[in-house]
Amino acid sequence: MKMIRKLLTTLLVLLSITAVFATFADDLSVITSDNNGTISHGDTISRTLTFTHLNKSTTQSNYTITITSSDVVLNSDSTSSFDLNETANITGKTYNITVPTGTNMTSGEINYTINISDGTTELEKTFSYRIPDNINISSDFLDNTLTTENGSSETFNFTISNLGNIAKTFNIESISNLLLNTNNGINLTAQLGSNTSHGTNFVNKNITISPGDVYEFNLTVQTNSSSDFGIYEGNLIYSIDNINQTAKTFELSVLPESHDTRLELEFDLDDITNDDSDTYPGDYMRIADISITNEYTNNDEDSIEDIELEYNVYLVSDGDDIIEEEYTQSFDLEEDQDVDEFDIQFQVPYDAVAGKYIVEVIVTGEISSDDDTEDGEEISNRVYETFNVDRDSRHVIPTDFELSNTCSENPSLIVDITNIGTNDLDEDDDIYVRVNIADLDISEWHYFNDSIDSEDTEQLEIELDIPANAEDSNYVIELTSKHDGNSNSNKDGSKLTSTFNLECGNDLSDNSDIMITGQTSEDGKSGSQTKYTLSLTNRKDITVKYDLSINEFNWGTAIANPSSITLQPGATTSFDVFVMPGDNAKDTNSLTLDINQNGKTVLSKNLEMKLPKTGIRSLFGGNSERQTESNPILALLIIAMAYIGIREYKMVQKSNKKSSKKRK
Repeated sequence: MKMIRKLLTTLLVLLSITAVFATFADDLSVITSDNNGTISHGDTISRTLTFTHLNKSTTQSNYTITITSSDVVLNSDSTSSFDLNETANITGKTYNITVPTGTNMTSGEINYTINISDGTTELEKTFSYRIPDNINISSDFLDNTLTTENGSSETFNFTISNLGNIAKTFNIESISNLLLNTNNGINLTAQLGSNTSHGTNFVNKNITISPGDVYEFNLTVQTNSSSDFGIYEGNLIYSIDNINQTAKTFELSVLPESHDTRLELEFDLDDITNDDSDTYPGDYMRIADISITNEYTNNDEDSIEDIELEYNVYLVSDGDDIIEEEYTQSFDLEEDQDVDEFDIQFQVPYDAVAGKYIVEVIVTGEISSDDDTEDGEEISNRVYETFNVDRDSRHVIPTDFELSNTCSENPSLIVDITNIGTNDLDEDDDIYVRVNIADLDISEWHYFNDSIDSEDTEQLEIELDIPANAEDSNYVIELTSKHDGNSNSNKDGSKLTSTFNLECGNDLSDNSDIMITGQTSEDGKSGSQTKYTLSLTNRKDITVKYDLSINEFNWGTAIANPSSITLQPGATTSFDVFVMPGDNAKDTNSLTLDINQNGKTVLSKNLEMKLPKTGIRSLFGGNSERQTESNPILALLIIAMAYIGIREYKMVQKSNKKSSKKRK
């Protein structure tokens, strides 16, 4: 019986121990966030442990967390010991997993364990993460932009590195010819150097690149004395495992021996026609904010002299220079000196094709130095910018004009209008042409009621109202166009600007050194001032002071503002003449403006004013006093009309009195 009791006691003790172990192992739930998630080489992610006490009848305390993996670290703000009562869940225990960068890192599923201990027993939980295959092939030129002189060679160094954990094959598919930026000409070729890691037969060979391997090779480009100056661009094309071809670009600038970037050159390139972002034939381009700085000389006794600037505009596809006009400007620069920013403007030709264009700006100068080794040497720099010309589906521009019978009452202007787009335009597209001759105060829109097929030219005939007393001179005419055919109509804005010569015998002075332009005929109003805005040009090669005066006249008052103007050689300025008609003014009136120099009249200009017809003037076609004095019959007619009016008035008054008596 005692033996049985001992056995029962021992069994109860064992059951009690088993119960304690089961309580710790079975009543504690441990999970982690993002289990079995992916972590790439070199990355670190944070995961969170959540502990849940499944047995709500007891309180467990003094839990301790330990982690076996060196790549899994409990965060410093998450203490390794904690208590867990019967109602709480703890989710604030965070830890980081870091996957190091290494060529020998394996891919696939990686397990790690977290141990939780209550001081007596440990609970081990296993979690995992996955490492993907790391295909990390780094390839590039050490320097993909080099500069050389004409007739020399340069070498581009290329490296390939396998930073991943998988061996790959690398293949150079091809090396393109180098194309010149100004004409896409195939003038230079690149050759693989003989000191490559795999000899000269690298092209079309599959090279196995193991993890951690680095390969180097080079490309050599040889120029010759006839190679054009400019930037040559080529591409090295390679693939990994014969898929996913990639192109790496390299550039070689071929420049003259005088090239030196310390003669600094900067500028912007803008399309200034209608402030739009698209460039069309006929648009105006501006090489803007040109800045040239002398950073070459390091001695204040030295300078760069006779600096000259030029520009060229090339169609990249064939190298044609589309700009015929030349621009030259010469100046000197001392040490660290620069020139004020200035602009060059040019117009894209009307026959320009769609495509890419390049603007080349070149600055050259001569070194002036006490050092005989440099004195007289040439120094230069050149900078390139690009723009694209579009020929929209519908785009109409003026391309030419002819002005005939300029001295007749109805001069004829014939304008050529060209549809440079790819679609036709018809009369429903509402095509308009604007004629602007600023010096003659002409600004008019004219409707073109016809169709224009794509690439065709039609003519619009316009009658111009050129003032009969317009001075013989050269006048600038500006033609623009627009249409309402579709949403691109606001992009039409190409200008045709030219000059025409007016020779009608209206030369008011034999002095060719001064010129007045502007509107000389205005419509006035009795009792109000009328303003004439004119321009005065000094054609002399010296600065001249001019005094303005008005000849005496009897039909009103006038004043010139300002009364004195000083003009530099070739300069033009505007001034105003204010005229107020008086009682003696007729339908058409005139006065004379004199331009005086040193007390002598050097040029005279007639100004004309027309007044509206009112009252009796309107009925009889002019000033009533003048008409009656010259026409006695008209005077008698006026007296008769007045007499009839008075008699009718008296008869009406008499009739009204009789009616009043009868009513009484």
